[in-house]
Amino acid sequence: LSQDKDLIPDYLFLAMSQMKPCRLKNADRIGCYKGRDLGFLGMCCKHCGGQPGFGKYFPASVRSLAQTTTSQTIVKHIAYKCRFCPENVRNSVLA
Repeated sequence: LSQDKDLIPDYLFLAMSQMKPCRLKNADRIGCYKGRDLGFLGMCCKHCGGQPGFGKYFPASVRSLAQTTTSQTIVKHIAYKCRFCPENVRNSVLA
């Protein structure tokens, strides 16, 4: 949210703004997401739609979303892995 912009570094805000809400589907129920209910709210890359753990995330709590590993995984996806992310966005995340 725009009112949260001052709470985190610019690169992280930009990377997180490249995500959109999504719901867990049966195909997403792998790894740590196996126990999540269908329809569980998560987020996915707005450019590629992602795959579980690769541009698609279903954190169990706000605390798990706030963990460095989760946020850095999202940054890495936007900066390096998503083939559909615009280059200007990628470069801004890396700047």
